Amino acid sequence: MSFDIVVSITRLSSFYSLTMLAPMLILVILSLFVFVIPPERLDARLALSVTLFLSLTAMQFTLNDFLPHSSYPTSISKLVLVFYCVVALDVPESILACHLGGKKAVVMDAVTLVAAVVTLIISISVILAGK
Repeated sequence: MSFDIVVSITRLSSFYSLTMLAPMLILVILSLFVFVIPPERLDARLALSVTLFLSLTAMQFTLNDFLPHSSYPTSISKLVLVFYCVVALDVPESILACHLGGKKAVVMDAVTLVAAVVTLIISISVILAGK
């Protein structure tokens, strides 16, 4: 005589979405405001970018405490990597825009802003579709 016990366990993803991913996404959206700051104000642009990068790092440490450890990259870790890339893109772009100056910098800011938004949207949709 034998019997099987089946236990179904589900994880509520809304907790992680609301407490971790939403604030991280807000930080990434705030990083896009770097392109609103005039290119001549390199100090302000870099200060905002570095502050947001450090905030994202602190959020990732908190996220790592909540999630179980795994040997493979999860959807959340891939998404955080995309967030890092978008925020880190601001620093070299700001330095280059400051050195170009004038209308070239404004055009470059607009192109980089569009590229960052498109990259963010495509990456999020691909990562979430691959769940």
